[in-house]
Amino acid sequence: MFKLFRRNVKAVFWSLKQGFFYSPLLFLCYLLIQLLRATLSVSVTVLLGDIINEVQKILTTTGDLSQIGRKLALFGSLNVVLWLTVEIRWRLSDDYLPLRGDVGATKFLAKISRFIPLRKYDDSLFCDKYFRFQNGVRSQQRLLKSFERIGNILYTLTLSCVYLCQIHTVFGVVTLLFFLIGLFPTGRNAALQDQIRRETTAPRRYAAYLGGMFFGIYNRETRLFGMKDRYLSEWAATARSAAEKEIAGEKKIARTLSTVSFLRNVACPLLTVGIALYFVSRKWLLVGSIYTVWNLSRSSLSTAGDALQLFSDCTAQCKEAKETYETYRKIKKEAKPSTGMLPEADFDAPAFVVQSLAFSYLPGKTDKKVLADIGFTVKKGEAVALLGENGSGKSTLIKLLLGIYSPENGSVRVFGWEASEHEEYIRNHVGIVFQDFCSYPFTLRENVGFGDIREIERDDRIIDSLKFAGAEQVLQKAETLDRMLGRTVEQNGIELSGGEWQRLALARAYMGMKDILIFDEPAAKLDPLAEEKQFTSIIKYAREHRKTVILVSHRVGFARMADRILFLKDGKIAEAGTHGELMAKKGEYAGMFNAQQQMYAGREEKAV
Repeated sequence: MFKLFRRNVKAVFWSLKQGFFYSPLLFLCYLLIQLLRATLSVSVTVLLGDIINEVQKILTTTGDLSQIGRKLALFGSLNVVLWLTVEIRWRLSDDYLPLRGDVGATKFLAKISRFIPLRKYDDSLFCDKYFRFQNGVRSQQRLLKSFERIGNILYTLTLSCVYLCQIHTVFGVVTLLFFLIGLFPTGRNAALQDQIRRETTAPRRYAAYLGGMFFGIYNRETRLFGMKDRYLSEWAATARSAAEKEIAGEKKIARTLSTVSFLRNVACPLLTVGIALYFVSRKWLLVGSIYTVWNLSRSSLSTAGDALQLFSDCTAQCKEAKETYETYRKIKKEAKPSTGMLPEADFDAPAFVVQSLAFSYLPGKTDKKVLADIGFTVKKGEAVALLGENGSGKSTLIKLLLGIYSPENGSVRVFGWEASEHEEYIRNHVGIVFQDFCSYPFTLRENVGFGDIREIERDDRIIDSLKFAGAEQVLQKAETLDRMLGRTVEQNGIELSGGEWQRLALARAYMGMKDILIFDEPAAKLDPLAEEKQFTSIIKYAREHRKTVILVSHRVGFARMADRILFLKDGKIAEAGTHGELMAKKGEYAGMFNAQQQMYAGREEKAV
């Protein structure tokens, strides 16, 4: 373990530092309590041996009863203090430290997640590595406690051996020898543990996902479509696969540990008792010394058993710390450096300039491009409709416009600046309503105010945003901006329809008052009449506030209101122009418009 520690000292030191600073004062208190507990444990054993020796002296020759009384009083006091330290130690170890450590690790992971490009989450190999990284970060305090426990065990062993050597050198040597013998299988066991961790990453991650199918929003469809038995059996098979690999590896480790356990718990006690009895028969030791020898060697080797497992665990944790540190460094290295100053938007430049844009989700692994040779310009204050069938690349293009994805080729410039290189700049100038928007189980104020967190306490801004989004009915239903929405968190929250949640997502975008607003399927949960009203309201808002708007949909009825239409097909812009120009071409757009017009006309005839 020490060889591995030296090789990876940076990684281990980083992990120990992280684990310590999650709760530094608490951990220092824990260290002091552990040190006091170890000292008291050895002292109580030695003191009781002295008391037995004093009793033997009284029975055989002459002894001092008052001295025995003083030692008994001290023995009782030390036991009370020892009991208190054990109670405090368990409270710190089992309650406070894990809680503070989990909070600190969660904060750290939230901070690190900002540096990870979203496209990475489409790579299963990265997801496996990031799953291990999260586990590694959450186990940093466990690594710190492992090192603390090893130090505590070595301190107890040293203290015990010092006392044993004072009785007779042979007892200290035998105890130390059996302790060292048990260290030999540590490296092999650690390698097996690391192998198990890597081999079970993918099945454990998938099993965790399948387990979530029976809770929250997934549970509704799981039950309604009768998928429970299917996914339960698949979860069981996946979890069993991971468990079988873990059990197979643990069996190999257990065989080694059982041999060491026999030497520690059978061979060594028999040897020390035999030597002690021989010394007693030669009258070299008193009975109390036999008790002291027995208890100190037994407790030392009992903690040695813990130490052997700890050495093995700690070696595996050092390997985990190395991978965690390397992943951390790679994430930081690949993160875009922050200059500390946001660039100034050039409002004389177009809102968007897209040139020769190409993108694929697995660059270098496939020739198929999701988007290829995309080029267009959106002027400031222009309302552009981005249309296309499902799977044509609309949502991917939006993520590129937002700088969420980096283009494989080409560029996206927003008011003169590259989108993928200035995340905070994009957040300040571009607002978005995603197709898969979030429904927060928080208050109405928060659901809208998240659009501009700095103005979340301004009721007038929130109410105006609700009006722009046509969500006044939600305010009437809630009665107050501070009413909880949904019943996930509070039982008295109000339930909303899909359309009402979508209007709140629109209100959130209006709250931001950004220069550019992008709406990805903003009326997907609305009926045709409400849809037309929604698009009319969006265009009206853009005209009144001189905002640049991009409207994304696979339904074309609203496109007549836009200044220009971009029609995507197979990852390319197939057509571009106004509604009148594209209808005159009788191309892809005209075909889709006529087909949807006939579909809605047919529905109206049936309704009549």
